[in-house]
Amino acid sequence: MEGELVSFVTDYLTKNPSHKWHGVLIGDCGLLRQCLLESSGKRALCVYDTAEKHNPAHGEIHKSQYVIEEADQSELRATLFEIFNNGANTKPSEYRDGMVLNRVSQ
Repeated sequence: MEGELVSFVTDYLTKNPSHKWHGVLIGDCGLLRQCLLESSGKRALCVYDTAEKHNPAHGEIHKSQYVIEEADQSELRATLFEIFNNGANTKPSEYRDGMVLNRVSQ
């Protein structure tokens, strides 16, 4: 797993030389799946394990098939923000004790 993370970050930065890795937002997948539309009590989000050849840990978050009213969208955004640590990223030097950062070739 650690090698995959190092490869992912290295490949991304190599393909996007003007980008910089600022950190990681971490959220609980179970909490994402528990997001309900207040108006209907139906699930608002779906989380899919969409592993890719060069990124087996890849996943995607999608809105469910239920119509999300404009008022619910603001609430959903606020909930997502909370789930992902209120937007506070984990710095590369702190993510996995800096292991990925120390092995990434920049």
